[in-house]
Amino acid sequence: MPRSKRRESVHQPDGAVEPQASLPDALLPVLTATRASADRLADPIYLLDSTGIVRYANKALLKFNLDPKEVVGRHFLEFIQPDERDEMSLAFQRETHGAAEVLEFHLLDGSQTPRFVRAYSQPIVRERRFVGIEGVLLTADSSCEFGAMLERRAAQLAILNQIGAAFSSALEVEDVLKTSVEILHNRFGFFHVAVFLPADEPGMLHMAARAGHFAGLFPPKHLLKDDQGLVGWVFQNRQTALVGDVRRDPRYINFFPDRIPTSSELAVPVLAGENVLGVLDIQSPSPNAFDQNDSMVIETVAGQLALALQNARLYQQVRRRLEDQEHAEALMRLQRDLLSRLSSVQDYPEAIEVILSALACIPGIDCGSIYLVDEHGGLDQVAHSGLTPAFAAVVSYLPPQAHKSQFVREGRAGYLRYSELNLDPRIPADVRSREAILCLAVLPIHFQSRVFANLTLGSHTLPDFPAEARGVLEAVAAHLGAVLARIKAEKALRASEAYASALLAAIPDTFVVVDCSGRLVSFKPGENPLFNRPMKDLVGRFIGELLPADVADLALQAIRKAVAGHKTVGFTYTLPCGQGGAAAAFDARVSAINDELAIAVIRELAGPENAGGKSR
Repeated sequence: MPRSKRRESVHQPDGAVEPQASLPDALLPVLTATRASADRLADPIYLLDSTGIVRYANKALLKFNLDPKEVVGRHFLEFIQPDERDEMSLAFQRETHGAAEVLEFHLLDGSQTPRFVRAYSQPIVRERRFVGIEGVLLTADSSCEFGAMLERRAAQLAILNQIGAAFSSALEVEDVLKTSVEILHNRFGFFHVAVFLPADEPGMLHMAARAGHFAGLFPPKHLLKDDQGLVGWVFQNRQTALVGDVRRDPRYINFFPDRIPTSSELAVPVLAGENVLGVLDIQSPSPNAFDQNDSMVIETVAGQLALALQNARLYQQVRRRLEDQEHAEALMRLQRDLLSRLSSVQDYPEAIEVILSALACIPGIDCGSIYLVDEHGGLDQVAHSGLTPAFAAVVSYLPPQAHKSQFVREGRAGYLRYSELNLDPRIPADVRSREAILCLAVLPIHFQSRVFANLTLGSHTLPDFPAEARGVLEAVAAHLGAVLARIKAEKALRASEAYASALLAAIPDTFVVVDCSGRLVSFKPGENPLFNRPMKDLVGRFIGELLPADVADLALQAIRKAVAGHKTVGFTYTLPCGQGGAAAAFDARVSAINDELAIAVIRELAGPENAGGKSR
């Protein structure tokens, strides 16, 4: 919108803004772009300047009993519940440095009644300068629009790649714990995050680190018995607990029900092999705030946290106990550098190359393989290095009954001379002799209380593995479980995203996601586009604007029936198409996504005689 020389308001009935003359120049183009779409959206949209003053709000804010005219011109903290204002102020400061936020808090409506909401808040940067914040408010139980799942998985994948690097740079236990809870709260947007570790007092757990909106509500030294509540159950059973409604779970205990309104909880054990190091606990005041994808991601983070805790504790032990400080520092540099490099690897072959290159400072270790344990107990080779192709091929899979497979499943590390091995008879003698391996280190890799994989390292020059190298190798194997599990999780996330995207692209039909009012939320055109308009001109429009009145009425009826009954409703209709006005027949099927959204799949029929504006 061009600037006016007069001091006039750009207010329209659909929303409220500050008088144009009082707006910062950098916000004027943002306001124009925002109002072009926000005035007709069903969700409240707001615009803050760099000081936190509300400069724009659309009419959807009325759903929270707040008049946009009365909100604009006031500081956003005036509408936050007082005991949450400090946390929200810190979040605003983070956003001034370019960090997007997903926030949950209590909004004070027009009658000063707290309303629990979620805010998706994005910083606005112009010419490398922070000028404000644009965001949307949703009720805490609102569903995301179609396609948000793929976007969330892609974001989680990117963050998983960064967490390992952040952990590997922290060598103190306190730094590791602080980093873990802050990343989960700030980057993943979880409402409350805490880590529980065994306390000095036997049979007790203490909250060693915390972040989020509940952090200040727990006492500074919060303790609980190691068999109490969901945290205690997870600690005792070494299993993940995902609870959508804690009121219905007999394991749940709330020691401070007047202060902490938890509705759902996700607790994950922090495991290092068979040992449980602690519990990673995430809570939300919203019911059903977590799903199985969250569980998988947090288990991966818990594995990386276990890795980081072990690394930090090993660093502390070595620093205290080793008399030869120069040797201790070299050992720790090796482990730290190796873990740092492993945190960013993307596949199994890269992992074995990183391990062998890092261990090059220990003379003689020159080959190795990574095996995954399959569901039958066999060993499936996923990467190798330093082996001849012929030898690698014959040991690419070891069945469950093979001696090495049985040894790995026992979960013990072994250092063996190759001449003393119970050799697999499938390996031809000439292939074995040409390979000329002298010794092997067979190291089990644990994850989530089971033998998950195997790291085998060998030497063509050493008859035995040096004793001083064994501690390093076992430390690497102990950390490698979380790394391999992350790679496996990332591959699964990429495969899931690629599958869903390919499936959607391959289907020739038109897909339209609409809300109950008939507003188009998202749109994927098929082979025979319905509207002959760019996608950007359709999203946010109402079907009544795009279709004839009789067809729009039929579509709205189908949408409302589908959403109300959570079922699929089909109907057919005709539309004039082409320059000659010839009629084309279409078949539409509408299915509910949730209580607010539906998806319609539309296909052109062979001829108009197959349609007559009928619902079924």
